[in-house]
Amino acid sequence: MRAKHIRVVADNGAYSGKAPAITGVAALRHDTCYRYSDVKTQAYLVYTNKIPTGAFRGFGNPSAEWAVEQTIDKAAHELGIDPLHIARLNAVEPGYVSPHGNRVNSCELKQCIDKVEKLMDWQKKRAERKTNRGLGIACTVHVSGKRHFGDYDGGSATIKINEDGKALIISGEGEVGQGAGTAMCQIAAEELGIPMEDVEISQADTDLTTFCLGAFGSRVTYIGGNAVRDAAQKVKQQLFETAAEMLEASPDDLASRDGGIFVKGTETKSVTVGDVARARLFRRGGAPIVASGSFDADSVLQDATRYGNESGAYNFGCQAAEVEVDRETGQVKVLKYVGASDCGTVINPIGAEGQAEGSVAQGLGYALIEGLKMEDGRPINPNFSDYRIPSMRDMPPLTHEFADSYEPTGPFGAKGLGELGMDPTAAVISNAIFDAVGVRIKTLPITPEKVLKALREKGGGK
Repeated sequence: MRAKHIRVVADNGAYSGKAPAITGVAALRHDTCYRYSDVKTQAYLVYTNKIPTGAFRGFGNPSAEWAVEQTIDKAAHELGIDPLHIARLNAVEPGYVSPHGNRVNSCELKQCIDKVEKLMDWQKKRAERKTNRGLGIACTVHVSGKRHFGDYDGGSATIKINEDGKALIISGEGEVGQGAGTAMCQIAAEELGIPMEDVEISQADTDLTTFCLGAFGSRVTYIGGNAVRDAAQKVKQQLFETAAEMLEASPDDLASRDGGIFVKGTETKSVTVGDVARARLFRRGGAPIVASGSFDADSVLQDATRYGNESGAYNFGCQAAEVEVDRETGQVKVLKYVGASDCGTVINPIGAEGQAEGSVAQGLGYALIEGLKMEDGRPINPNFSDYRIPSMRDMPPLTHEFADSYEPTGPFGAKGLGELGMDPTAAVISNAIFDAVGVRIKTLPITPEKVLKALREKGGGK
């Protein structure tokens, strides 16, 4: 690929909320996924007589990838080239700088493509094609936080060691069910050398916890996790200073594991974290063991031309689907769905797998089911009886794997994940439908009525 020209016309609604930022993401984010040197972007945000528009998981990325990944797929079919080969040939690698100035430190997109090829048994299925069945593939990139609030893309946390040796993380980061609190407890436990069950984390409270921007932009593990690790490192320094006095050793010669602090090479000479906390507090001039940490990513505010490295780290992914289309009804059945994600070190495997699978479920809803119907500027299906979202019965067989990856600026090598799996899903399904029956649906959701109409217009409805 040499260049990309994209024209975005976005619906703002009657008043501006998140729409300007969402349009900006749709206009440029995808340029950090593939290697091309030239970009022409035209993005228009239009006031309409509707309720103000807001953010959806992916924050503009799914809208753009819906168009970009289908265009790439269309080119691959017209050239007679395997779409997977096009993706692998043009995938970015570490050290890449996008036309908009995004700098990629770690990237295992090619590894993700390889995993998807194997999980789908891509080459065999292409060689042994079945009538009305097709394969689709798409790749994606997302940020791990984004600098735009007052030139700040950071986070902060405080850690206190109680007298029983247990740690309390005080953080204002948003836990909305994604498992961020668990991940931050794991990061603190690993850095301090104490059991996971000895770490607790506070609920976010603007009166009591440190300032944090919140859960958006796939930022909490990367930004919040780095802040927690910084606080833990400072706490560990205090622990080692006091433990060194108790063990008659140098702080540099100490290590910690399983709640104990010991002299390297002689683990029999040790004290517990609780012993140290009490020793530091209960003496003349004593003080609690507590420290605050912070992290601000190596990113910049983009200038008027949207140039500048918008995030400290970028996460990547690839997905593929096999679908079967009923030519009589237009019904699309997803037979198999696979994906692979590069989110750096996977801190919490169960939570990460849930994020990846949940993203695909939401993406399938976006692709096949969900659609907000408007009348006179107002939604006429504003509840879940009329606006259907996917349930377990809608989910196809799903397999997902994580790439072996390490982000040097992340906490223990981790970076973002939460929105990544939502971004390419609609394009994957549309590409698979085209591969199956030769029609390309250009509006969402992809309903049976739209597919049947396209087939009849193509002349293949009977």
